[in-house]
Amino acid sequence: MPVLDGAPSSGPAVVARIGDRQVFAMIDPSDGLNAWVGADAMADHGRLRMLHPVREDTFVVLGCDPALGLAAAMLRGRGHAVVAVHASSAQAVQAVQAGRAHAACVHGPDGYGLLSRPESASAGWRMGSWYVGLATLSRPVELEEVAVGRVPLVRREASASSQQALERALVRIGAEDVT
Repeated sequence: MPVLDGAPSSGPAVVARIGDRQVFAMIDPSDGLNAWVGADAMADHGRLRMLHPVREDTFVVLGCDPALGLAAAMLRGRGHAVVAVHASSAQAVQAVQAGRAHAACVHGPDGYGLLSRPESASAGWRMGSWYVGLATLSRPVELEEVAVGRVPLVRREASASSQQALERALVRIGAEDVT
């Protein structure tokens, strides 16, 4: 079963066990998180041809922070089996709640309720905080310029917490169309 819903299901993959389930994530050299990880299997439309036995202690963590890939690589270098999978906050939470991942590194304001904790074995920690802003090459941009369409904007997928933060900010200043 793929770690992420709707993910490609053919090519080299890393494989882990989550409870009694076998899950896999495609190795995507462009995402940087697992670009240098050796494949455990070759996937063909979701069917796995194993290249070697799966380690029972592989830990699967999802998130969009590039530091996840660095941490996973450092831990693998010390003998730990860690797979970092690139995902938005909502995708990561969904995978954990569906039993397809061990952990999610997510973004969101305090009390936002992104991760509910129905299982007694789950826990959450604040790992850091920062301001969300707009980045440009030329000059500072005011949110109002974005709201009226004067500044072109590249948006993240709707499930990304950074996109949701932008939309909340636009609603607060009275923007009519935030999508």
